[in-house]
Amino acid sequence: MRVKLTHPQYQVLARTDEALILQGDTVVTLFPDAVEECTVTLSQDMIHAAALSKHNTILHWHGSGSAPFQFQEIDTEKLPVKGLKLVADSAGTPHLFYLQQGAKQSSWSLMQHSFIAGEWSDPLRVTGNITSDPGSWQVCFGADQSLHLVYLSQTHDTLFYRAADMKARSWTGAVPIAQEYVEHPQVFAAGFGLVVFWISQLEQGKVLRAVVQMGTWSKPSDLSPIAKDIFQPGIEFDQGRLRIMWMQSGKLWYTSYDQQWAPAGQLDLDQRQFGYQTVLSDQENNLGCCVLRMYSEKHPAAEADTKPQHLSAEETKPPEHPVQEAAPPPEPAAAARHQEPSPAEQARREAERRFFAEAFQLRLEWQSFKEQYAKTMEDKGSIAETAEKLELLSQRVLAIREEVRSLKAQAGFNQHAGLEALQRRVEQLEAGLRGKAAASELQEVKNRVVRLEQQTADRPVAVHTKPEKPVAEQAKPEKKAKRTIWQQLFSRL
Repeated sequence: MRVKLTHPQYQVLARTDEALILQGDTVVTLFPDAVEECTVTLSQDMIHAAALSKHNTILHWHGSGSAPFQFQEIDTEKLPVKGLKLVADSAGTPHLFYLQQGAKQSSWSLMQHSFIAGEWSDPLRVTGNITSDPGSWQVCFGADQSLHLVYLSQTHDTLFYRAADMKARSWTGAVPIAQEYVEHPQVFAAGFGLVVFWISQLEQGKVLRAVVQMGTWSKPSDLSPIAKDIFQPGIEFDQGRLRIMWMQSGKLWYTSYDQQWAPAGQLDLDQRQFGYQTVLSDQENNLGCCVLRMYSEKHPAAEADTKPQHLSAEETKPPEHPVQEAAPPPEPAAAARHQEPSPAEQARREAERRFFAEAFQLRLEWQSFKEQYAKTMEDKGSIAETAEKLELLSQRVLAIREEVRSLKAQAGFNQHAGLEALQRRVEQLEAGLRGKAAASELQEVKNRVVRLEQQTADRPVAVHTKPEKPVAEQAKPEKKAKRTIWQQLFSRL
């Protein structure tokens, strides 16, 4: 990684061959080897650099260059970390952010340390709902010691925003900005408001979108047409105005904001270079600094004109050497030769153009491969977590089945016991009826019934011819005579 510095003595912080060095008037080797990641921020002329070693330790250096840099190790939990980012708030206080893996390998948390009175604070957990891709979140400074954070959720389907008050060391709740698959979200506090832009992955392709916060959040605006190869978004400062740039179809596009987003236009790719750069605040009494993806002019003179608000007082001093006399104008033939490049020069420019187009295409393919690999690893962790949840659910289902079987058995037993109790109650009632009638009375009733039966048997039977009933009435069954209460009672005896 290579970060351009806005510093009077050092211009670049670079990681080369696993070594961390500062390049400028002199070259300073901060760490000789085993460096995996690095980050940097500025607090006035003080440089704060941090690195992640291969031993999973975070190292910190700070100094202005006038004296040897001071070194210390930042205490962290013994868990894997990645994605170091440094930012200085408006008071110049550095803050370190990084991703820390949780107990489950598929979960990550965003952690924060603050550098106060020469010591790093204990870690503060900002959020646990964040993706493991370091390129899917960004933090920048604001006014009055505020910080602004955008990050993609763990499920990659929501872009969130949160703000922090570093005087109170507190963060606001998460505000969803976009509910879609997002790539490379970035945030910057411009003069007119807070700008958040990102690449959205749609079914038809990709599109660059942005929102602006000026008291309230605007609706997302499409900055680019839908295409398949939108990548490498960044910003550029053009005479104090903020431009958003991106690569699309091998060409460099840009737009700017003035109460609304201007239509996208094209720029000469040969005149721009892309990289990471420290960005300082142009507001009075604001010492904020963060690292952003920046586009800048390749020529130093043009670069100085495009970023006057980011230069320090040392760099804005007029040159001390005398101004040389202007050279005489070239002859017409020489001027014509200068205006019309030679065939060799044209071939060189064409070769450069093809090289940059192929390089951008290769970068696009590599970015796509890296994203697919990261997604595959996250899917692997998600599958493992899902399998664990399924195992727990299976155990729970088995336990519920056993409980249902037990309840059914208890219900069957209770039903059987209830029927037996009901049978006993009926027998008790019958016994009670028998007890209420005396034995002599029962015998008298039985005798009367016998005499009535004998009288009925002695009587002659009269034969009567009844008219034949209709077929419909013959089909109907005859109703049985209803038994009296005494008959029902004697039937039970």
